Amino acid sequence: MAIEICNKRGVARRGVIAVLIAAAFSLISVATALAQSWQPLATRGPFRPGAPLLLTDGSVMVQNELTSDWWKLTPDIHGDYVNGTWKQIASLPAGYAPTYFASALLADGRVFVMGGEYNFGLLAFSGKGAIYDPTLNVWTSLAAPPNWFAIGDAQCTVLPDGRLMMANPLLSGSAILDPVTLTWTLNQFGDVGKVDRNDEEGWTLLPDGTILTVDAIAAPHAERFIPSLSRWISAGNTPASLVDLVSQELGPAVLRPDGTVFATGATGHTAIYTPGAGLTDTGTWTAGPDFPICVGSNCAGQQLGIEDGPAVLLPNGNVLMGASPKFTFPTQFFEFDGTRLNPVPAPLFSINNPSLVGRMLLLPSGQVFYTDASHFEAEIYTPAGVPQDSWRPAISHAPASVDPGQTFFVSGTQFNGLSQGSVYGDDLTNATNYPIGRITNIATGHVFYSRTSNHSTMGVATGPATVFTNVTVPLNIETGPSTLEVVTNGIASFPLPILVGGGNTTPEIQSLAPGLTSDFFNPGYVLTVNGLKFQAGDTITWTMAGSQTSLATTFVSGNQLTAPLPASLVASPGTVFVQVARADGTVSNAKNFTLPIIQRLVSSVGGANAVDAGTPGLTITVNGARFGSSDIVNWTFGGVTTQLPTTFVSAGQVIASVSLALQQPGIASITVIHAGGQVSNAIRFFIFAPDPTLTAINPNPVSAGTPSFTLVLTGTWFDPTSTAVWQPVPAGTAIPLATTYVSRTTLTAVVPASLVATQGQSTVFVDTPGVDPTQSFTFLITPPLNLESITPTTATAETPFTMVLAGANFIDGAQVSLNGTLVKATVLSSTQMVSNIPFSLAGKYAVRVVNPGGAISEDAKGLSLLNPVPQISSLSPTAVPVLSDTFTLTIDGTNFVTTSVAKWNGAALPTTYVSPTELQATISSTLLTKKDNFTITILNLSPGGGGSNGVNLTAN
Repeated sequence: MAIEICNKRGVARRGVIAVLIAAAFSLISVATALAQSWQPLATRGPFRPGAPLLLTDGSVMVQNELTSDWWKLTPDIHGDYVNGTWKQIASLPAGYAPTYFASALLADGRVFVMGGEYNFGLLAFSGKGAIYDPTLNVWTSLAAPPNWFAIGDAQCTVLPDGRLMMANPLLSGSAILDPVTLTWTLNQFGDVGKVDRNDEEGWTLLPDGTILTVDAIAAPHAERFIPSLSRWISAGNTPASLVDLVSQELGPAVLRPDGTVFATGATGHTAIYTPGAGLTDTGTWTAGPDFPICVGSNCAGQQLGIEDGPAVLLPNGNVLMGASPKFTFPTQFFEFDGTRLNPVPAPLFSINNPSLVGRMLLLPSGQVFYTDASHFEAEIYTPAGVPQDSWRPAISHAPASVDPGQTFFVSGTQFNGLSQGSVYGDDLTNATNYPIGRITNIATGHVFYSRTSNHSTMGVATGPATVFTNVTVPLNIETGPSTLEVVTNGIASFPLPILVGGGNTTPEIQSLAPGLTSDFFNPGYVLTVNGLKFQAGDTITWTMAGSQTSLATTFVSGNQLTAPLPASLVASPGTVFVQVARADGTVSNAKNFTLPIIQRLVSSVGGANAVDAGTPGLTITVNGARFGSSDIVNWTFGGVTTQLPTTFVSAGQVIASVSLALQQPGIASITVIHAGGQVSNAIRFFIFAPDPTLTAINPNPVSAGTPSFTLVLTGTWFDPTSTAVWQPVPAGTAIPLATTYVSRTTLTAVVPASLVATQGQSTVFVDTPGVDPTQSFTFLITPPLNLESITPTTATAETPFTMVLAGANFIDGAQVSLNGTLVKATVLSSTQMVSNIPFSLAGKYAVRVVNPGGAISEDAKGLSLLNPVPQISSLSPTAVPVLSDTFTLTIDGTNFVTTSVAKWNGAALPTTYVSPTELQATISSTLLTKKDNFTITILNLSPGGGGSNGVNLTAN
């Protein structure tokens, strides 16, 4: 049997010999024997294995839980992780030992770590961060996004273009990390459309580059972030909520090979999301299978769910996960096959763990690495089955021979897999959707994982699009005929024959010079490429956004090429890949960098840059440079940024309109922003406040003798320095009142009782430093309040009626007080008012009048509400069998009240008030032991009230 693969020159490569075939069948036999089983590592690590991350050389770095230390597991010479070896690597910067944090592998192979719900085991919501370089074994501190002080367990993902997006867990916004400059950009519109904060949610990268999340706070709602639009849109609702209402936790969501997302819940429910055909389509949700009830003596009858926990997409297409009763043990494991949740064996100590304890990671071997820090344990799961061939990465270009230490270029399709592979949520992010090189020596069968870097994409399910990566050959590799595979998410490409140590002549780029400077955009900029094995006739290629351009290249030496850069190639920001191509089709490794943002410049605002607030039809002309047709003018005031309706005039001018609502007195900041996120410098715009006006005061008037009260002043353009002033009439000293600023239109002021002790009048105005006082309002102090009589003085309890009150000095807004409870009233004149007295219980009430401001009539008038005499009209039922069970008797009649009591031959029964014409009484079976006629009566308690007529209930 032979495998034949053709390179670009059409030359067949042959040589997959019987030794390799035998080794492959041996591996299949071993995997079959171990299918769906867990194996402890042969060598237990001397630490508490916590968060695991897969490096691009195939090794696994694992944090020593609760510490700043990290260890690395390297597979043995046969690629076996069970028999791998542990080695301690560099520790995080001093003072940083996070638990539950954001982490990811960047496209260049470095490791990103940020935040931490705990630090050294103590609740911290840390804002620390660091970058690890595996080639140097060095951690470097990384600053948090600007003004982010509490990050904690933030979810993150590497976007297809290689930038990293991280959530602000306490808010709805996010930030973008440039992997080249390691600088953050606050996602200007990252929170637009987001309906809740990010805390406790997980992110799932979809094939179209958007991010799906199931809301933890706004459950059962789901959302998608569209990077190209910089906004969130609705992704519909899950059929049943997946979120535990108390903890706001839920389980992981995994993209499957068919393009659907399997989302798990803490409630025991699951859901399946199918994206829509268009970028902004909502997509649809259907219910997935529920987790079963827990079985076992220590959990029988409890609902299983995932309240935080890991999941992985196995090479066979199933989703492996563990579920447990809420925040307790045991954890039971399942594989979701697209239809059912199938139970599978569990790791050794899962009987003592809740689901949140374990962390899982897909290995290049197709197995699953599992850590259990609680028991100092790490195990490996071997799944059953094999991937479909259509899911595999496919190599289309690779050199025929390579040397130890060489970095070479490999291109093909599906190097990033069909899913992010390893998923947890906000407490761990360790996606594995990046290629890893694997070179196997045919003679010995020894496996050499080879570090990859600078992948052309970090997306998923890239389909037929050509993608590429750089592979660095280990220095300790065995030479001779070998095979090359690209492995992603545990799925390997078909092997490609390759000769190691064949003295290859493939060009290799080591660096680009002079690097990115401000001169980069100037005409005549020359790109210098430094490296090895360059030849005359080699061409520098420039690839951006899938489009490749061959540059006019000058051969300087075997170590250097140069080429001028046309201005058109650097007009837009983005990721660029530089390679060296040879006429025979040989291609070097790729070096990538990010073209910086072209800064928009704002020089002035045309005309006056200051107006009075409330200017109708206000437009501003913004002058500057490098404006684009899709640019938007941003108006920032008080920390809030608003996009203004903008008209593009030219590259040097845009016009925007400012609504009345935005015209608040103060200083606004004006910037111009491009759809790609580039923001200009800021320029100030001044809004002046018009003079304040006073339009109303309330209450006004009040009665003489009113106690101290709060006066509400309504007007326009008040500010925190505005003060209400009291001016007695006809003459007297102006008295500033204790004033509280509520808003631009409202002030409140405390009027002491001494100012309204006697009948008279004063004026009230508002004084604001720097401007003229407002106009004055006359404030009346009327004669003392008096209540002379009420009609009626007796009424039926629990029946609304109208009361007429007579007296002196009633004021509009006066209310009636019944034993201190205020009831609305209508003032007909200063001597008469009426009040609709609502449903009230029987009893005696003291009636007073309360004028605005709080004046209360001194002498109370007595009101008696009397219960009526009840009357029974019918019973239901009227007869029951002897020895009947307890039942409810319905009693119809009139004049029933809430305190009415039904009686059985004079003995009180448990009674429920339904309405004035219906009561219900509970008749116990103990009352129905003999045949007889029993008399039912109703008693209304005093005052008033009395007993009703009697109606017989027959027991026969």
